[in-house]
Amino acid sequence: MKIITSSLDAVAEAVAIMKAGGVVVMPTETAYGLACDFFQKVAYQKIYAIKGRDWSKLLSAITFSIEKLDGIVEWSNYSLALAKKYWPGPLTLILPLTKKAKTKLSYHQANTLAVRQSSHPVAAALAEHFSLISATSANLSGSGELYQIAGIKQQFNQTQIQPNIIIDVGNLPVVAPSTIVDCTGTKPVVVRQGSVVL
Repeated sequence: MKIITSSLDAVAEAVAIMKAGGVVVMPTETAYGLACDFFQKVAYQKIYAIKGRDWSKLLSAITFSIEKLDGIVEWSNYSLALAKKYWPGPLTLILPLTKKAKTKLSYHQANTLAVRQSSHPVAAALAEHFSLISATSANLSGSGELYQIAGIKQQFNQTQIQPNIIIDVGNLPVVAPSTIVDCTGTKPVVVRQGSVVL
C-alpha cells in the first residue's frame, strides 16, 4: 500500500485511482474509511474482499451534495429537511433508490441507500468527482473503527487484497460514528444513535 500525505496532489492521485476501479483509504469526520466509485461493480466488490465483509452487510455511501443525488434516491419532505439541516456532517440517511438507480446498482442488492454528505475536506474533495463514493470504515470486518494510520497498516498488511493507497492526515479524534436514520417510512426512525442527536 502506498501512503500519501493529504494535499491537492494526493486528492488528484486518489481520484485517478478510484476512476480506474481502485480503493483508497480516506479520512472522514468520524474515522478512516474505504473509498471507491460506488457505481463501479468491480471496485464495490473489492471493498468486500479487502474487509472480508459478509455480502449481507450493505455498503453505505458519501455524496458531495444533495444535488448529486438527483435521480439516485427518492426524498420525502422530512428526509430532505434532515439533510438540509445536518449535512454536511455525521448523519446517515437510509433513502429509497430510484428505479433507474436500482438497475444501475443491481450488485448493491437493495432497494435503499444509506448515504451522508461528509464534512471532512478530503472526503468531500474526493466525493466531488463522483456521483457516489463508498463510506465503509477502513478496518477488517468485525473490528472497530480505526483513527490511526498505524492500525490500518497493521490490519491490511495481513490481507491478500489491499487498498491501493492511504491518504494520511495523521491521527483522527476518536468520535462516535454517524447517526443512522431510516427514512423509508412515513416518519424517521433512528437505527443507530451516533454523533448527531435528533
